[in-house]
Amino acid sequence: MRGIWSRGAVVGLVAMAMLVVAACAPAATPMTTPEPTPTATKVYEIKIQTLADPGNKWRLDKFKEILHSLSDGQLELTVYVSDEIVPNAEIHDACAKGVLQMGHSSGLYISNRMPIASVEAGLPFSYEAVVVDPYIYFYHVGFLPMLREAYSEIGLYYLTPIESGPSALFSKKKATTLADLRKLKIRAYGEIAKTFDKIGCTTTYVSGSEIYTAMGSGVIDAATWAGPSILMAMSLQEVAKYYYEPPVVGSLLDSLFVDLDFYNSLPPQLQSVLNLGAQAFNQWYATQIYYEDIEALSTMKEKYGWEVVTFDPQTIRDLTAAAAEVWDEVGATDPRTAQAVEMLKEFLRVQGRL
Repeated sequence: MRGIWSRGAVVGLVAMAMLVVAACAPAATPMTTPEPTPTATKVYEIKIQTLADPGNKWRLDKFKEILHSLSDGQLELTVYVSDEIVPNAEIHDACAKGVLQMGHSSGLYISNRMPIASVEAGLPFSYEAVVVDPYIYFYHVGFLPMLREAYSEIGLYYLTPIESGPSALFSKKKATTLADLRKLKIRAYGEIAKTFDKIGCTTTYVSGSEIYTAMGSGVIDAATWAGPSILMAMSLQEVAKYYYEPPVVGSLLDSLFVDLDFYNSLPPQLQSVLNLGAQAFNQWYATQIYYEDIEALSTMKEKYGWEVVTFDPQTIRDLTAAAAEVWDEVGATDPRTAQAVEMLKEFLRVQGRL
């Protein structure tokens, strides 16, 4: 009938319309898994103040390189030199308060309130073999855990000793026996002065910067200060002639330490990197100083006529025995320090030196 569409015709038209719409629609985008958004690697900024003067800042810059490399850039060190942020005597406290994240200093600055730091810094006639003796005493005899416990009580984490070379006796007059030493006026300080006092020597104190003038003018005949490279840098080869072995302290020890709160905030893997990096730096630093001392002593002998004097065995035994009395006095200050001293004495007994 006219005007009436059959049901089949309507269905056909709808189907055709759907096909047209489908043909005109934009192609569907295939579903894919979205790429994860990369997260930025956290960088930890570390301010360190060192005892080193500006001319020796390059040594600490080596530590900066080591940490940067081992941490893939996550540990970034900024080095401040001697007295640049705080007086050197305040580096430990500044670090514990978070003013600095790390310090390079000497335990002698805090030995009056933490006596074990005197053992840490190096007692007279204790360490003899540079690099080897301190490493064995800290890492194998067991001194390091004791020291870390003590440092934690003042808000610091102790990383590693930094071996800064020997404290040697040098003089303008030759001495090979105790009788000879007793004739000299010796510049010394702390436990070293007490050791020489115990064997009847005459000791006095002048600052390091005054040694040249004091020896040149005859105020002193001998002094303990540092190793050959530092002695030559201070031109002391011009006023002295004799260098004594073994040194009074075979290896003076500075230290690297960290603000304990900062250390605890680091991920465990970066704590490990910090410890390993500090140990690697100490090995580099110690061997660098050792080689510089070898070169300097050679120059001082060849160019300036210095003579190396080796104490006779009996004098060494007498000096070591006197030093051991001083160690006992240091150990008498508290039980932990007493234990550290006994460990040191046993270490020397094993070596046949006590």
